[in-house]
Amino acid sequence: MDSMGTKADMKSTGFFLLRVFVIYIVLLLPWPGWSATYNAWFRSLGRVSALGGTWVVRVEPVPAEEKSPLTTRFQVGNPQMTDSQGNLMGKVLDLDSWGVGWVPTALVISLIAATKLPMRRRFTALAWGLFLINLYVVFCLRVYLWDGTGDLFNTGPLVRSIFGALSYTLVTQMGTGFAVGILIWLAVTFRGHDVRLLTSTLAATSPPQKAKQREH
Repeated sequence: MDSMGTKADMKSTGFFLLRVFVIYIVLLLPWPGWSATYNAWFRSLGRVSALGGTWVVRVEPVPAEEKSPLTTRFQVGNPQMTDSQGNLMGKVLDLDSWGVGWVPTALVISLIAATKLPMRRRFTALAWGLFLINLYVVFCLRVYLWDGTGDLFNTGPLVRSIFGALSYTLVTQMGTGFAVGILIWLAVTFRGHDVRLLTSTLAATSPPQKAKQREH
């Protein structure tokens, strides 16, 4: 019976992973109009990430004639620094909205959609999941702005090194987005009794430990 239960659990896990994979691939396909739609949403998140700073930030698409793989441009200016003609001194920072924003977002959607839950609970988990993953993207963009404008605002070397490490971890390394996506899925999908049920199931399907024999 234990062997049959273990095989059933493995089969169920396999089907779950297959559902996640299929949904994830479908979401990442270049559907007509979706890239432009998400890029516009990503620029909105970029504007939110710039709120409350001492800078002037303009977020716009990277011009198509540049033929760049990067899609979103941040033009950041320091109001206290101007050139001889009175123009703001600034920097241009480009970013890939698909890799930074949509890839981890699609993972959260795939994990929640593939999890067998009552429909109402699934929609609730999806709403919270989308809120949290977008909050994470806003934080990543804020860190990216801090890192990219350290010299523009004369930030100290220690703070700049911290921002640089954070930007590399959160923005450059895509693995962080995957890890955060999985954590968000776990947090919004499962409840206390789900964890207890999973723990008891694993305990029931694990092979019994052999009793140690005493040496005579």
